[in-house]
Amino acid sequence: MKAMLQSGLHSVPATDLRRARTLFEACSLRHDDPSAWLDRECGDDRELRELVESMLAAEDEHAILDRPLCLAAEGPKDGLALHPGDQVGGWEVIREIGTGGMGAVYLAKESAGISEIPCALKIIRWPSREFARRFEREQAILRALDHPNIARFIDAGVTENKCPWFVMEYVDGQPIDRYALAHLLDVDALIQLFRQICGAVAYLHRNLVIHRDLKPGNILITAAGGVKLLDFGIAKLLDSPADFGASANTITALMTPDYASPEQVRGKATSTLTDVFSLGVLLYELLTGSKPFTGANAGMHEVLRRICEEEPEKPSVAAARHPEYGSRIRSLRGELDNIVLKAMRAAPEERYRTVEELDADLGRYLGGLPVNAQADSLLYRARKFVARHKTGVVAAAAIVILLAGGVVTTSIEAGVARRALAQAEAQAANAEAARAVASAEERGEEEQRKRAESQAALAQQERANAERRLRQMEALAQGVIEIYKSPDARNVPPQTAALIAGQAKDSLESLGAEGLLTPELAPIYAGMQIASGKTWRIPEGWNARETTPEEYQVGVDRNFVHGGRQSLFIRSLTPMPQGETILSQAFAATNFEGRRVRLSAFLASAGGSVNAILWLQATGPNGIAAGAATPISGPARWMNRELVVDIPARAEAIQFGLRLAGSGTIWADDFRFEQVSTAVPLTVSPRRDGPVNLDFSSK
Repeated sequence: MKAMLQSGLHSVPATDLRRARTLFEACSLRHDDPSAWLDRECGDDRELRELVESMLAAEDEHAILDRPLCLAAEGPKDGLALHPGDQVGGWEVIREIGTGGMGAVYLAKESAGISEIPCALKIIRWPSREFARRFEREQAILRALDHPNIARFIDAGVTENKCPWFVMEYVDGQPIDRYALAHLLDVDALIQLFRQICGAVAYLHRNLVIHRDLKPGNILITAAGGVKLLDFGIAKLLDSPADFGASANTITALMTPDYASPEQVRGKATSTLTDVFSLGVLLYELLTGSKPFTGANAGMHEVLRRICEEEPEKPSVAAARHPEYGSRIRSLRGELDNIVLKAMRAAPEERYRTVEELDADLGRYLGGLPVNAQADSLLYRARKFVARHKTGVVAAAAIVILLAGGVVTTSIEAGVARRALAQAEAQAANAEAARAVASAEERGEEEQRKRAESQAALAQQERANAERRLRQMEALAQGVIEIYKSPDARNVPPQTAALIAGQAKDSLESLGAEGLLTPELAPIYAGMQIASGKTWRIPEGWNARETTPEEYQVGVDRNFVHGGRQSLFIRSLTPMPQGETILSQAFAATNFEGRRVRLSAFLASAGGSVNAILWLQATGPNGIAAGAATPISGPARWMNRELVVDIPARAEAIQFGLRLAGSGTIWADDFRFEQVSTAVPLTVSPRRDGPVNLDFSSK
């Protein structure tokens, strides 16, 4: 094979040459050892394998091809390689950081010892008149820049061998692509980090500078998560001549193909839209883990052709080919697909007009607002509005339902009350007539008189009940009207709306306990009850409500108990619940009117965001007549909690229970409800008549 290469490649079939060239170009782009890869690609074709290896060896022997052809005749300056302790200007070399086709970078410090802070010393490998002009321009660019996300320029000069050098802030960080993989950043975190890059590039554009070489290696992320933009080696001033005459092709040749724009590939004039394209390519790679134009076995010429002629596939499609990025498909599909592809349009005029526009669209995506890259429609904007204002939309719907239910309920109940009142008056008249007849006919018929009096008493009682119901319905109707008239009705939280509906239902159920809730109205009141979860285990006699479905669970715990049997628990199912859950009991206050009662229970809680209360209240004809509550917050072991309340003489019902908001779990065990003497102090909130301890003194 070596002899064949020395005498020419005329004996090698054209198909083998094309295959060898493709493998050679693919190997040139790889950063790891290509041996295993070549074993797989070449298989048993030893001649093809030897031909590719010979081409790779020839590339290493002719290192002059690593630099632009316009500089090939000038050759490198002698003595370019530096070693620890060497002096360049006022700087001492510590160690080499890296080398490339354009030059070498060293870690250095000030020779005078004024500062021990290490800096990055860059020396141009292939100086020439063209590069001297570019070096002077780079200094001018860097000296004028002052931005927290751009590496700071410090010093510059020329070595004894006429090699230009300059010193910049040393950034100890990782390239952004490796940082994102190492920290497992999700889509939102990546976009927030990427917006820092947009801010730095927008600052360059405002200062009339195009970077033209935006790629992961030139964007480092510090340990603190900050972005630093590096290497203005091929940056261009917007107000410079159109593009330095014949040297424009030279500068274009210095691009990084994977991130170059179509106008760079074609050698046309570049602008700020060139950086917009490169930012789109960079965002594509960060989100999908793959470059948009570089495929398997794609040679350099194929990559450049794709940049100019093909539109990349959607990021959501590219992410689907990588298992580690598969979880992002849903987030990428739609808005992010359109944002990235708009930044990468082949025609510059079809891209975002500025980097600020790209950054603003990403900000709108994070904020749940409609993005400009998405096709506009009424349905799209309505969907985004509902996503941003879920709480407000739910609250508005709850208010509408509450108002409609209140109007219907009060209308029906008012009619029932009026009919009951008319019936009571008719019965009273009949009783009066019967009594008159009985008196007129025979005073001695005692039994008939008693029956008449009994009918009269019954009629009087029904009339009183009907009048009381009418007053309650009027009050409920007035409350509904006040809610409707309130200018803040739309801002009522769902929890408040649910509480109003629950109290209305409790009042109506208390009426039903006295025989006033007719069977035909029961379905209406049942519709006002907050539904409980399908997996809940609610003990007999208890009632449960929730404001937001599938946020909490109610059940019985046989393992974590205080009294030795089983405990009741309420547990959050989501890390950040938006609603609340109430577990309660209600019963008639007949046996406790005018008495002092005590509710006690042992409670325990777990979870740093637990926000719960144990409450006890008595309701009368006009609403809540007395009540008390004790808060439970954060994690706590089993602790006895007590509430002592005086039940008013006219109380109709007594309610007690637990309410949980926030995340976590609350357990309850050993509930006790009993009458106590007036010597037991009431549960009251502390009250002061004036300020105390204004000097913050200790006890």
